[in-house]
Parts: sequence; C-alpha cells; structure tokens
Amino acid sequence: MAKDPICGMDVDPANAAGSYEYEGETYYFCSTHCLEKFKSDPAKYAGAPPEPMTHEHHVHDEHSDAGCPPGYACPIHPGEKHDAPGSCNI
Repeated sequence: MAKDPICGMDVDPANAAGSYEYEGETYYFCSTHCLEKFKSDPAKYAGAPPEPMTHEHHVHDEHSDAGCPPGYACPIHPGEKHDAPGSCNI
C-alpha cells in the first residue's frame, strides 16, 4: 500500500485514481482531486505530512459534467454526500 500525500489515505497502487512521478519517486492518489492538488505544487506536498482529512473530495471529480450540481463526498464512503465540506456521518 502507498500513502496519498495529500489526504493520507492508504492507496493500493494497482487501483489508484492516478499516479505522479516527482524527483524520482512515484506518488499514488485516492482521487483525481488529490492528484491535481499535488501536481499544482509537488514541492509543497512531497515529503510533507498529509493534510488532515476533511472529506472535501468533490463528488464529481472523476468526470467533468458541466451540469453537475456542486457537492462533496467522503473519499472512503463515496455514497455519503454533503452540500459542504465536513466530517463523514458514517
């Protein structure tokens, strides 16, 4: 298992939502949201402790449907949806 450098989730590299190589090391991500955040400033996140998990992964970060209403889902329980970031109810 690998550790997502953004949220700290354990990620199976074989089933990761994405990966990114930075300075000779491959990082694996639980969602495209975390991958894009890492790619925006890899020096900030590589080797740093993960941010506290807030379950802010956007419900629709796996596709780009322009008509999609805003919403958030717990990355561990994707069916758990909220109108704003916050703690998972499960």
